[in-house]
Amino acid sequence: MSSSVRDSETLIYRATIAFVLLVWTAHVVCLPIEITYDGLGYIDGADVLGSSRFPTDWYRNRVPLFPLSLKIAFWILGRTATTAIVVSSGYALAGILLLGATVKRLAGRLAGAAAMAMVSVSPTLITYGHCVLTETGSFFFISLTLYLLLWTPERLGLRTAALALALGAGYYIRQNLLTLTPVIAVLHGLTGWPRWTVSLREFWQSRRISAGKPAFFAALHVLAVAVIPFALARPWTPYEFTSASFRDTTLRQGMLHQALLPPDDSFALPFREDYNNAIRLSIYKGNFLSGMRYNFLTDMADKIWSRDAPKPIPQFFLDLVVHNPGRYLSGVGRTLIFFAGAEAAESDNRIFRDLVLSESVRGSKISPGPEPLRTNIQRDFTQQAKPLAPIQLVRVLIPLYDPLQIAAGMVTVLGLAAALWLCDLRLLAFCLIPCAYALGYALFLASYDRYIVPVYPVLLANAILVPLAVYRRVAAPRGSALG
Repeated sequence: MSSSVRDSETLIYRATIAFVLLVWTAHVVCLPIEITYDGLGYIDGADVLGSSRFPTDWYRNRVPLFPLSLKIAFWILGRTATTAIVVSSGYALAGILLLGATVKRLAGRLAGAAAMAMVSVSPTLITYGHCVLTETGSFFFISLTLYLLLWTPERLGLRTAALALALGAGYYIRQNLLTLTPVIAVLHGLTGWPRWTVSLREFWQSRRISAGKPAFFAALHVLAVAVIPFALARPWTPYEFTSASFRDTTLRQGMLHQALLPPDDSFALPFREDYNNAIRLSIYKGNFLSGMRYNFLTDMADKIWSRDAPKPIPQFFLDLVVHNPGRYLSGVGRTLIFFAGAEAAESDNRIFRDLVLSESVRGSKISPGPEPLRTNIQRDFTQQAKPLAPIQLVRVLIPLYDPLQIAAGMVTVLGLAAALWLCDLRLLAFCLIPCAYALGYALFLASYDRYIVPVYPVLLANAILVPLAVYRRVAAPRGSALG
């Protein structure tokens, strides 16, 4: 590549960073805040941290990094709606820049610039930047993990330590990020030892594998990344619900949400008529993608789980899976299709976008909640009407991005297969991590599309990265690699 071409690509990449910063500044200033019921808890959690109310009033289903981020920002910038937006959107901005840098490392400056530009104007990501929720923080840590996976320091131990710390810190923004730890640990081991990677390729192509020293050292680094994040999470254990309690709540909800528990099961039989009606009334345009509607789910959960299950909840869930494999696989499949962006009865993403981008009510949106907390937050975070033009501009992009998001998900799945076929471990990381993240929720039938938002930007980046990576690998001379 000539120096003039390289200079032009560098200029484009830097100009795109300026564009991303401009878009970020514009929507922080021009779009309103959305404080959900959970958001009320996060703001109150910021007040609880470092006060005499801790740990008595701490929300035990929360971890502290997001409330701590809010607390620090309030101390520096003031307790205002704009400050809360800066925190949520700031995580998104950092994630976008990291994602662009990672794509650049893998596929060049133009690809990195295109990925940043595409993600920066995503209406869904912009919306969550104005919600007092942890989705943008989770996106940041996923972007950071990808960046570190493709980092090649002289000493692999530096990357091992950085990944372990990033995953450990990610737990403190959202607990479920630890579910990615095994996948990331294995990817780290494979990409960190070229000789072990060559052996893997030999195994794939000729069913031979040369074990030995490379495999042994790779295993040590894999073990470190797999274990250290859980050790880093341990200090917070006294301040959260037990893992068993959290697990059981998730499984109870999943059994009803996607109707894994059959209406004619002996445990559900006393409420069969109500249960069947709830399922029937939750069907939307012939599909049950988002599962039982929230109001019906709450009502049925109160009824069915008012009694003890016949077995411990994990065993009860597994028994239902074993005896109803069709119902379970259908539920997992529906959840994944819903996560991909298909239209369904209930969508948090659609609800939040409609609230933040409302053309009729343009001030802050604050959910009902316990008093006097809600009144106090409304006093501090109320905003006046925002300009209509920026709201309309972002709304225009929704019909373009919704089908693009679906296509990006399909490209990612195809990219996963292509990465395995080509033994391209770095492309595998980009495709496997969002798929593993989605599967982590789908296997428990947690059909809320808000959960998958942290990997939506990675899917969008894959719409650029996967075709380019496959083309370069196929077009390159035999034996060469993308990078």
